[in-house]
Amino acid sequence: MKVVLLLALLISSAIAAEKVTVFESSLPMTRDYMETDARFYMDTQTGMGYADISVDEMRLDYNHYPYPIPRRGGMRCDRFGCYGYPTPMPPMPTRIPYRVLSKRVEISNLNLVDKVMIYNDVNGEVNCGKLGTSRVLRRPTIYLSGKCTLKSYITRNNRLVVDFIVK
Repeated sequence: MKVVLLLALLISSAIAAEKVTVFESSLPMTRDYMETDARFYMDTQTGMGYADISVDEMRLDYNHYPYPIPRRGGMRCDRFGCYGYPTPMPPMPTRIPYRVLSKRVEISNLNLVDKVMIYNDVNGEVNCGKLGTSRVLRRPTIYLSGKCTLKSYITRNNRLVVDFIVK
């Protein structure tokens, strides 16, 4: 019985979630790994809400890769016989991020009201979080409530999609 109630609760929460596509664009084809990131940005002057979108390509850096690798394997002999010892492992190349896309996109209906992020939904207002200062560095920080999230992902055909999800 409890399992049925939990399943009904999960299905109802999935139906109640609203998903708005904020940004969609095609990316150039690359052979290296790409990482996406989307973060909230609130403009305190105008009170508008934005999504900061960035895409980084993780390229291999061969500058610190000693090529060709000297081979030092060989034979070692002692009083019990001769044994081969392996070659040392070459150092792996490092991955360095290169910025492919950096963009700030406005999220419609997301406003800053008295240092509180409010999203005007079809069902009413949703409190997404508040604007405050960090405890250690005293910098402006957004404290999210968990009701609003930004999800960015790259599809199979190299399209970047950023979704604003309200739970």
